Amino acid sequence: MEFITEINISGKKVLKTVKDPKKSITLPKDIDEVAPGAFMRSLVIEEIIFPDHITDLPESIFSGLKYLKKVILPKNLTHIAKMFQYTPAIETVRLPEAITAIPNKAFYNCTELKAIVIPMGVKT
Repeated sequence: MEFITEINISGKKVLKTVKDPKKSITLPKDIDEVAPGAFMRSLVIEEIIFPDHITDLPESIFSGLKYLKKVILPKNLTHIAKMFQYTPAIETVRLPEAITAIPNKAFYNCTELKAIVIPMGVKT
């Protein structure tokens, strides 16, 4: 497995894609951001673990990951947008404490979803 990255204009290391992904992916701690489509339609990925310092993820980052069952989101993530739409195999989601809102249809077409752990600070 190889992480393809680039340094953006603000000097942050951005994950562009994962070449030859495995079933379980733990992103390196030196990744600052993740580009849209970094995991695009992988038929292998079942688990993704993010470093805690990441505060933002693209809106549809998990879309099309047909076999993704588990995600450990960064503790400092501040919003989830619609990132879980069309991830039918996702089973459990634990939202970080920094999340304050869950958008409408955030978990659309998550047919295997059994539980969502929602922080006390979520208002909508």
